[in-house]
Amino acid sequence: MNESLKERIYNLAHERHLSVRQIEKDLGWADRSIAKWDTNRPSIDKVRLLADHLGISIDYILDRDTFATNEDLRMLHDNPDLRILLSASKNLTKKDIDVLANLARRMDNDI
Repeated sequence: MNESLKERIYNLAHERHLSVRQIEKDLGWADRSIAKWDTNRPSIDKVRLLADHLGISIDYILDRDTFATNEDLRMLHDNPDLRILLSASKNLTKKDIDVLANLARRMDNDI
């Protein structure tokens, strides 16, 4: 994705309608702690606390995983049909994926 660690966290905060300052306050960290993470790497304990606070995996914060939440991972783990769909998607064209995604969106709107 080519985002720096700091940019990734700022984007994750923005997606959740949170300020980085509020996250730092919630976790009891000094102001602008996260702003320094590109030059001063955080401890794994701090990354774990942040991941837990945001409800996402450490790997997602570190841009090593595409699943945003632990819930996404649990859903994939618990549903063999989803695993089959994910596996089959590796052989689909972009057009095929677009068609299926539009179908899924229409189904989601009908629920």
